[in-house]
Amino acid sequence: MIQIIEAHCLSTMLVIFTALITPMYWFLALPYNKAIIISWLTALLGSSIFTLSIYYGTTIKNPAIFTYILAATWFIPLCIIWFHRQWFSNLNQRVLAGFQIFRLLSVVFYIEMYAGHISSQFAIPAGGGDTLVGLFALYIVYHYKKLPTWAIKTLLIFGAGDIVWSYFAMPGPLQLFALAQSYEVAVFPFVFVGMFLVPSFLTFHLLSYINLVQKK
Repeated sequence: MIQIIEAHCLSTMLVIFTALITPMYWFLALPYNKAIIISWLTALLGSSIFTLSIYYGTTIKNPAIFTYILAATWFIPLCIIWFHRQWFSNLNQRVLAGFQIFRLLSVVFYIEMYAGHISSQFAIPAGGGDTLVGLFALYIVYHYKKLPTWAIKTLLIFGAGDIVWSYFAMPGPLQLFALAQSYEVAVFPFVFVGMFLVPSFLTFHLLSYINLVQKK
């Protein structure tokens, strides 16, 4: 059975737009021959999440299943990149930081909160940090040449920390706050945020860290 949640058309458009842009962004971050491979893999992951959420939304809503799938989509790509980190050396930190601008997509949480589709207990803590990270990333991109290394480190620490924090607002056994939030975030289009876009943000944070360490 196809599972789609009622959502504002603007939210759906923004989520889909960001998801479609994500595979192409690799061509800014990586050499062409590497970007081809990673963009195809990213598109494959995105299409898999789309199909899973559309056809198996009811199954994903199961607390245990949702938690495990979410953890897998977050950590498996990170592990793959970490074990092949030499493949991602000498990347432009400005471009890596620039991808975090898309975290301004957090506006969809506020749109859906006011539409009554997502609780304020989830929308405010989950979206607030992303908004700050997105604005800081925008500042870094425009003032990159004038900023010290600590600006990138701050974006990395705060950006990754905010994502880890938001994990505990997700419905499931590990949920510590936003307890009023139901499993709408596990259904299309919101599932794209947690299972596809968030792993992408984490991936670019890891790439930023790898390149910071390699330059020491």
